[in-house]
Amino acid sequence: MRKNDLREKYDLSLKIDRFIKEYAKGIKGTFTDFGEYNLPKKIRNYIEAQAVFAELRHPFGSWGGREDLAGAEQNNKAKEQFSWEFFSTTYNTQGFGSCVKVINLMTLYRVLERGGERAINRALEFAQDRHIDKSIPLCYGAQHLPTEQILSFMPPLSYSALCPINYFTRESDDFKDVREMSIRDILEERCNHDEKAKKAVAIL
Repeated sequence: MRKNDLREKYDLSLKIDRFIKEYAKGIKGTFTDFGEYNLPKKIRNYIEAQAVFAELRHPFGSWGGREDLAGAEQNNKAKEQFSWEFFSTTYNTQGFGSCVKVINLMTLYRVLERGGERAINRALEFAQDRHIDKSIPLCYGAQHLPTEQILSFMPPLSYSALCPINYFTRESDDFKDVREMSIRDILEERCNHDEKAKKAVAIL
């Protein structure tokens, strides 16, 4: 796949920008000039605020999908302190209409963009909290996740699911080193040193 095609398919910031642009276009003529200017801005600010709040709820990231015990304990304490109920009292979705689910999806993209490979478990937690398809953070993070964690999500994740490789290590919007691999291909690459991956691939 060409690099421009990969960017079109996987660039999370691009997806957010296009959603905001389409939303702004869609409300033309339905609000005052102030509303037409302010609502898209409000949505972008809401996405950013919700992504930051997700970080407050899950402050300790993970390498390779693994969190140490101390980090896990701090994350559990943070979830008690920073509840989504508290967030809702500060940031409301008035005026967003039926777009709330899509806005939550855009926030998931932003959680991944802000935290990179260390935010995969944070994004999985956010997806669970907001009832979003977990295969999204799993595919973006599959390259970095341990085999047992990948397999624990089969299904909803499928072996044929395609994943962007080197997405989090690229520079800015440069996709020259980004490529696409299936979950099966990722596991096959691990077979020489990973017995769980070898067994999983053997039964396919």
